Amino acid sequence: MILGSVVDDFRRSWELQRNYMWEAIFPTIGLYDGIAISKYCQDVKFGDYGIAELSQKRYGAYRAKYAGMMEIPNMTATFLKPSPDLVSAYFYYWKSLITTDRGYFNVKFAYARTAYIYIYNTAGKATERFKLMGVFPKTVPNYDLNYVGEDITRLPIEFNVDRIYKY
Repeated sequence: MILGSVVDDFRRSWELQRNYMWEAIFPTIGLYDGIAISKYCQDVKFGDYGIAELSQKRYGAYRAKYAGMMEIPNMTATFLKPSPDLVSAYFYYWKSLITTDRGYFNVKFAYARTAYIYIYNTAGKATERFKLMGVFPKTVPNYDLNYVGEDITRLPIEFNVDRIYKY
């Protein structure tokens, strides 16, 4: 029993990150306030550079592999759908900045923005901050409607991210 209490005391001293202690701040786009849209973000998944492919070199009968091209995976975020639906309007407007009315792509400066992710400890202090640059939506809201339950409608959105800075 003594060993159990020592383990429990040790576990209580851990300051482990909780997966619900975070905040995502999306940019203001046109007349749509990014902070107002961000409050509907229910989950977010993002990561930094990883090795996307390996370079190889042969040494006689042997092969050695080296780090090759690196890339940032797409960020995904799921938003709750409010009524009136400001979230869909926000992303449709953002999408409209990517192409012109004639079907040509705008310059990236016209639609790529910066988003922020803050991770908080159990005391509510920001312990990690991420600045995501070159962010723009790759998808617009996709609906998954059904008569099976009475769940809240969720809108998954996939984003491009060019750079991530941890500060």
